[in-house]
Amino acid sequence: MREVTVSFFLFMCVHLSVSVHGQVDTLKISGTKYLCEIIQNMLPDFYATQPNCVVKFVSMDNTPHALSDFILQGVDVAITTYTLSDKDKNKVKFSYKEQEFAKDAMVFYTHNKNSIKGFSLSQIHQIYTEKTHDWSTFTGKNEKIMLIAYPLGHDFTLQLYKNAWNNEYYSINALIVETPDQFQNKLNLNNYTLGYTSHSTKIKGHLVPILVNDVSILPNEESILSGKYPLSYSCYCITNTEKKLANKFSEWLLSPSVKKKLKFYHLSCFLL
Repeated sequence: MREVTVSFFLFMCVHLSVSVHGQVDTLKISGTKYLCEIIQNMLPDFYATQPNCVVKFVSMDNTPHALSDFILQGVDVAITTYTLSDKDKNKVKFSYKEQEFAKDAMVFYTHNKNSIKGFSLSQIHQIYTEKTHDWSTFTGKNEKIMLIAYPLGHDFTLQLYKNAWNNEYYSINALIVETPDQFQNKLNLNNYTLGYTSHSTKIKGHLVPILVNDVSILPNEESILSGKYPLSYSCYCITNTEKKLANKFSEWLLSPSVKKKLKFYHLSCFLL
């Protein structure tokens, strides 16, 4: 679902061939990889509202990279999982706005046959600081925990770093996979696999609740929007408001029709 479809490429070919006959505006975007991939799949809808434009993704990496591109005016829009720091705001030499367009969450999966009922944040801490190596504490079985992750990047490790254990240093010894399919395959192969990814990544497996004061909280739209799920986070569109096309894009991204489509990707959106 994340990959740009063949129909999207065909649409782009037709769109570009038509656009060359008139004045074409280019919108430059940098952002977190998986969020940009979602937006790519919805671009035909944006082009329907702005036929004489082309969207160029300058980088599809992580939030720090996107913010750097934005500050240096290399892009018109940054798609991020946090906003500019006070220090970075002082570096911006143009008018801009920061708008939350969705919420997502960092979630954990195990094999369907695994009987784990949930983790507390302190237990996750024990696993990812490599103080706990096996499942004996959780299932009574002395099997090594096989860690996998998709996607690994600053945006996701930051959620652990900030929300799970108050900025304490940790290390991650996990197999990093490149696609959701690879994540799914690794999860299916071993009963003792533990993987983390975004809520918007569609995976079939045992979705592990987080225990907060002994209360089991599953990541879903209600718990993510309310903040009850402790590893939820916001997704932002940061726009150079001096660029007309950038303003049109942010208006489109925050429109009710787009928010309905974002829910298809398990992104929890505020209703207008």
